[in-house]
Amino acid sequence: GGEAALVRKSFESHWGIWRCSDWSVFTDNPLPPVPSTVIGAFNSKRAPWGSWFNTRVFLRAWSHIASEGKWARQAWTIKADADTVFFPDRVISHVQGLAPADKVFVKVGNMLLGGIEVFAHGAVQEIVQRREAVCIWGIDVTGEDGFINHCLEMLGAHPHVDSMIMRSDSNPWACNDGAYAAFHPMKDVGAMAACEAHAR
Repeated sequence: GGEAALVRKSFESHWGIWRCSDWSVFTDNPLPPVPSTVIGAFNSKRAPWGSWFNTRVFLRAWSHIASEGKWARQAWTIKADADTVFFPDRVISHVQGLAPADKVFVKVGNMLLGGIEVFAHGAVQEIVQRREAVCIWGIDVTGEDGFINHCLEMLGAHPHVDSMIMRSDSNPWACNDGAYAAFHPMKDVGAMAACEAHAR
């Protein structure tokens, strides 16, 4: 579908997560030529606010993140949707001054938005080690971003508010604003390519 095309384009063009020092892609089906991990069906019920009750899918991804162990080598872990254009170097500049060992995560204003989620090493360690015991509320009644926000709070993590971590705008011309680290949603390959071009 549309997201598969976005992932393939970002892989071929070395955009987004492919600019990171390490990465994982989680899919419901193989996505050649993209190196990916199949975690099963993405079937989710539609939520009343127009998004999805998709927490169980993401909990499967977190199980794979835990078992892969790549996070343990990194100061920061970024979760990005397929339709998010983001720049890892800008993310790093946005978290300057924060200690990776701390249990900290980045929120846009008063919300953790699923387009991009940024977690310090200390926060990921808590998720990996304690999520199954602590994060048991709201699995089937909220979206993934709301769930992980509540989970992090239950784990004793604290938010760092940065309204410039992501711009919610589907117009590729918005991407010429270098103050933002990410832009979401870019729903097709043309919009994603235009966003990348305007960001340079």
